[in-house]
Amino acid sequence: MASLGRLRASLDLVRPGNAAMAAAAGATGFVLAGGVVSPALVVAATLPPFLVAAFGNAINDLSDAELDRSAHPNRPLPSGRLGRRAAWVLASLALAAALATALPGGWPAVAFAGANALLLVAYEARLKATGLPGNILVAVLVGSTFLYGGIVATGQAPAAPMLLLLAAMASLTNLARELLKDVEDVDADRGHRDTLPLRVGQGQTRLLAFALVNLALVTSVVAFVRTPAGWWTPWLILLAAADAVFLLGACLAWVNVGLAQRLLKLAMMVALLAFLSGASAGP
Repeated sequence: MASLGRLRASLDLVRPGNAAMAAAAGATGFVLAGGVVSPALVVAATLPPFLVAAFGNAINDLSDAELDRSAHPNRPLPSGRLGRRAAWVLASLALAAALATALPGGWPAVAFAGANALLLVAYEARLKATGLPGNILVAVLVGSTFLYGGIVATGQAPAAPMLLLLAAMASLTNLARELLKDVEDVDADRGHRDTLPLRVGQGQTRLLAFALVNLALVTSVVAFVRTPAGWWTPWLILLAAADAVFLLGACLAWVNVGLAQRLLKLAMMVALLAFLSGASAGP
């Protein structure tokens, strides 16, 4: 029973559901960049983003262990379900495995995955405490996961317009989510982080999050007017549904921040599915 409890704590630490979103983003970037499907390349496009995200989640909890005693007491470290040494071992194994599984994608993919991991370390060490700059870095890293899939597909910086569009939408909406997380954690962050809600107030931060989501919606219009030839036409219905959920989530930021965050995450999943289905399904 003790080993089962430790396994559950380990999974809670790396947050596999969150990491699975990164894997899906890598796969989508691979498809949108026109990657030739092979088992080795599919693994290289999906597993490293999953493992880098797992690494980031682990070092996040290690960095926030004291803060989480009040903000998130049920997490593995503050609850005592997992020790710091075990958490560091998990983080190290995840990073090593990420770099190893990126190898079939070529050295540019390995370098990109390694750079993202280093930026996650920099975020935890310094940028997290700065508030908005750290929020921006996290948002850029989320969008870059799609670009990573494109690098595995092409061996170079991807230039596929729909891939770049989706990466931009992901960055904008995740920046909004990061800001709303800071609104939700404003009391726990006081005295520990210089977040935007503590600087300008929760109302102004909600307004900025709302504006960022709407900017992502405006960006998505490009997909409706410049759909690539041969794409599965109904994909635009899915994208329109995602846009509707994005807007609903942004509006609910004034009522229920937690629900707003979850809706923005759901909308991003639907948008990802829309782009993936458009590119992969024939007419």
